[in-house]
Amino acid sequence: MRVFVTYLLALGLATSPAMAGDDTKKVSDDTAKAAPAKTASDSNKNASTESTPAVEAELQQMRDLLKAQSDQLEQQRAALQIEQRKVQALEERLSATAPSAAAPSSVAAPAASVEYHAGNSAATATTGAPVGPQSGITVAPDQAGPESIRYKGISITPGGFVAAETASRQHATGSDINTPFNSIPYPDVALGHLTENAFTARQSRLSLLAQSHIGSAKLTGYYEADWLGTGVTSNNRQSNSYVFRQRVLYGQAAFENGWSVTGGQQWSLATEDKIGIDNRQEA
Repeated sequence: MRVFVTYLLALGLATSPAMAGDDTKKVSDDTAKAAPAKTASDSNKNASTESTPAVEAELQQMRDLLKAQSDQLEQQRAALQIEQRKVQALEERLSATAPSAAAPSSVAAPAASVEYHAGNSAATATTGAPVGPQSGITVAPDQAGPESIRYKGISITPGGFVAAETASRQHATGSDINTPFNSIPYPDVALGHLTENAFTARQSRLSLLAQSHIGSAKLTGYYEADWLGTGVTSNNRQSNSYVFRQRVLYGQAAFENGWSVTGGQQWSLATEDKIGIDNRQEA
């Protein structure tokens, strides 16, 4: 009996470690299986938590970009509307000034003709200043150029105009734009029964103004000419037979203290001036 009990104790001691090892292995396996699952879910949760701020930041950046583009388009639309209003105002101004610009040219020519018919040798209807911006001609903004040419410190301004005029006479004198009153025929002469229309462009004018500064002095040179000169063979029956005539040619030095010195050929003091007795201010 003692031997049998001893044998049972020995058998129990031998099998208990194996059973304990199996239980330990089973517990460790269960722990190993449960641990990875828990770690994966935690990592996914952490990843989603970490990715949420990045997505929000990217979405905010896209919203800011869309807002900036919308503001830029709105600014461009406002600028375009302003330019359209400017163009419309310019077109209205041009359409309003076009009829008035043509009116002076149709009236100026007869006025000059009347003065020459009266025997006045000085054309007081026009000034000696170069004709440019005062001509009444409207030029498109994209075609408008400089009024003067700069060359080595000298400002050169060309000017002039083309005249197309006529002189109508009840009694023919056989003359051009200038009327010789001492040659008007009497009724007992054949020419006294003929009328006359003289079409001419002799009063067309060319001018050139040069200005510069030396120290405190302002230097000015001015040249003006037309085709009202008469040569030996000049007549109104041959084209291009009247000679080129010098009207005005002078040089002037004006100082800051108000003094000016002028020399050359110019209008006399008997000519009426618009302002003072300055050159190119003749009425």
